[in-house]
Amino acid sequence: MAKKALTFDAMREWTAEERAAKQKEWTQSLFTLRLQKATGQLENPMKIREVRKDVARLQTAARQAELGASAKPVAKKRATTPASPEPARKTRKK
Repeated sequence: MAKKALTFDAMREWTAEERAAKQKEWTQSLFTLRLQKATGQLENPMKIREVRKDVARLQTAARQAELGASAKPVAKKRATTPASPEPARKTRKK
């Protein structure tokens, strides 16, 4: 199963075969955890969340490797609009 010491950078360095093996292992683990939850045998419900997020990180790393993405994602440029002053607020008298 997933360990906290495992980082996204480490996942990115794995080969495609290693990623596929880990994804299969973690997906089976996720199934087992869900089954344990359904039968009331799961001791740590947060484990499901951890494994699910690890699978997502692994899929992201695989996709980045597939696209040949750089280590640092490029920030999108925002469209600039001219600043307009806010209209003055009317205060209500009591």
